[in-house]
Amino acid sequence: MRVFISWSGARSGALGLALKDWLPKVLPAVETFHSADIPKGHNWHSALIKELRGCRVGVFCVTPESLQSPWMLFEAGALAQHGNQPELFTYLYGIPGSRVSGPLGHSQATRFDREDSRRFVHDLARLVEGGGAQPASDFDDRWNELEANVLPRMLLPIQQLIPEFPELFANKKTFHEPFPDCSNKRWDDRLRRTARVHETLSRSDIADIVASDPYLSGAFEELLIALDRYDMHIGACLLAPLEYTDLDEKKQRQLEDSRARVLNLVTALERQCEPPVFRESLTFEGEPSTEARKELIHRLELRLARIPSDRLLAARDSLDWSLDRIAFYAASSAGLLPEVPLSDLVSALKREEEQARTRGLVKGLQPVYYAAEAIDERLTPPVDPDVAERLSEVLERLDLFLQADARRDEGGHIRRRMTSIRRKALGSRF
Repeated sequence: MRVFISWSGARSGALGLALKDWLPKVLPAVETFHSADIPKGHNWHSALIKELRGCRVGVFCVTPESLQSPWMLFEAGALAQHGNQPELFTYLYGIPGSRVSGPLGHSQATRFDREDSRRFVHDLARLVEGGGAQPASDFDDRWNELEANVLPRMLLPIQQLIPEFPELFANKKTFHEPFPDCSNKRWDDRLRRTARVHETLSRSDIADIVASDPYLSGAFEELLIALDRYDMHIGACLLAPLEYTDLDEKKQRQLEDSRARVLNLVTALERQCEPPVFRESLTFEGEPSTEARKELIHRLELRLARIPSDRLLAARDSLDWSLDRIAFYAASSAGLLPEVPLSDLVSALKREEEQARTRGLVKGLQPVYYAAEAIDERLTPPVDPDVAERLSEVLERLDLFLQADARRDEGGHIRRRMTSIRRKALGSRF
């Protein structure tokens, strides 16, 4: 039985290619066709129609950004016209079946998860001529392969998912020009542009796309908050006939910090990120609840001893994924990575402080705590004088960062670790 795989867009195409290779492994009676199979130089339209006529089943890989794709609607119509009583399935990534409308809304929907995909494979098996097809017995292992193949391909910078995003910010003085350098004192222009950008990014279609990627959704929500704050500070400080230099130092800092915060988040969203080492890191980044984040950390800690050390070491440099780095720090605290020198942990704490300070974080400081904990647990006097000097500098900067906003360490957990580190290092040049 030949299965036609339809796609539109980067993530939909990646999902389609993964399904093309995967379906024959779990259901050997199936052959798949993906438009990537059309040889270069062939007439694309003719080759496509020929394949559509010979396929009994169509699988449409739907992501939020491909919902209204005219290409998939064309292929669905062509399959229905040329196929022999075709069966149509939608395979959904990051979108509920209730959001699929039009011709594809009448298709059988499958979510990208283990159990729904298992049912999907069994439904395909029943359609094979003769009814004798059986899914492979190693479905669970094959599913793990598919998941590992698909998830990294779904992590794309925001401009590939929302093409209009860069144009909202690129070369716009509202966001790129520091207030002290601004020659145009029409502050209401900045206010209106900020409001328009916020309104555009609040559209429901954009919300659906962003919600399908936990990494983007967390940073995107922070961006909307930052735009609101920027808008508020402009309105509160500059709509009266004032010069920026007329403001007191606190208001000047609020304005510049709010502008820089928007720009930092835009840069982060447009950056191509590496996939996480641990799948839970996706959920962790988009989780607003501190308690839920603690639970994810606790669950990962319970299985650290079973995780190969090479994966834990890879997590050390996973700059985009907080939970990855926390796993490395927790493993170091537990003595699972004795080969990691104390100097590396000091460098890691410095990096965490710099990241937190640059991003202006108030919450989400668990990586800072776990980096300090790893040093505290590993620290045994006497400490090498060079390491002690570097550690002293890092702790001093971290002190200043925490003092700048009392909310950053309300429970005093980070400071307690810092105090313990200092006490253990008293015998060194510290």
